[in-house]
Amino acid sequence: MTSIANQIIPADVLVFDNVDSVRVSSRVNVTSHPVEFGAEVSDHAQVLPIEVQIRGRITETPLGVPSPGAVELALGFFERNAGQLVTITTSRGVFADMMFTAYPWDITGLGEIVFDVSAKRVRIALAVSVPIPARQPAPPVAPSVASAANAGIQPPLVPPSPPPASILGTLAALL
Repeated sequence: MTSIANQIIPADVLVFDNVDSVRVSSRVNVTSHPVEFGAEVSDHAQVLPIEVQIRGRITETPLGVPSPGAVELALGFFERNAGQLVTITTSRGVFADMMFTAYPWDITGLGEIVFDVSAKRVRIALAVSVPIPARQPAPPVAPSVASAANAGIQPPLVPPSPPPASILGTLAALL
């Protein structure tokens, strides 16, 4: 049996009468950069949040016991928890800090409601404030002292000297 419990209001719990499937997916996005010659280059990978997909059924008569309004209660559960962090407990594990990304549903001919619930783990970044010290100005320069120093002199451009005649004679003989 699968239950989906809200972290903020522990009494707000949804239990499916029957769970058809539970799918948990973990993915990694690897970067890809084409280069002119050769294979593509990857320089890092991003671990994506866990996603959980549940296909479950809710009926008005779970286990033969009449439960009027069960379908409306299930729909109300999803509406109350849209945009909220929830904990999902399944046969595959317990998943905290999840948020519903979709919960489409359909009513079958038997009067049961079938939910295809999708949820994704939410990672919240914490804001950190770091004090930055005030900029300290450079000390003033005396009026008669230069404020910048020569870092060096670039040598003048001198044309290269011609090669020795012996090399020119050898090159002419080769041609």
